[in-house]
Amino acid sequence: MSEKIKAFVHLEMVHPDPDAAARFMQEVFGAEQVEQEISSYLESLAPGMRIVHMLVGGVVFQFVKPVPGNSWQELLDAQGPCVHNVTFQVDGLEEVRAALLAKGCQQVSQFDMKMQKGGLNVSGKQRAYVINAMPQVGLRFEMIETMPEWIPGAAR
Repeated sequence: MSEKIKAFVHLEMVHPDPDAAARFMQEVFGAEQVEQEISSYLESLAPGMRIVHMLVGGVVFQFVKPVPGNSWQELLDAQGPCVHNVTFQVDGLEEVRAALLAKGCQQVSQFDMKMQKGGLNVSGKQRAYVINAMPQVGLRFEMIETMPEWIPGAAR
């Protein structure tokens, strides 16, 4: 099987105060806020949600203050600030999803996004899945189909 992951998008954390977490990353590590248009678009999908993307060491950290009623809020309530998932761009999204489910992973959610509203030069909707692979590898994966237009951390 050829490599399916084409880009690491971000490490996604749930946090009650994303702005404070972002300031911490900036003050301690020199992180820079990036992908502000993407953050604003994602926030528009769930009023009350707050998202801040910070780039440091070539890695984007996405801090999310979730809204009630989803796995992000459930995790924040149960464990406090922590990693919710890692997000990848993959080739063959449906094939990768099916392979994860065949290995006993559980789908947490699916949603469609219009990433052009986040400032990217892509058309149509991009499907995303969050898959729980905690028993298998200790992670949840969020996956979207590869978008060559989106170089993680480059979008302002």
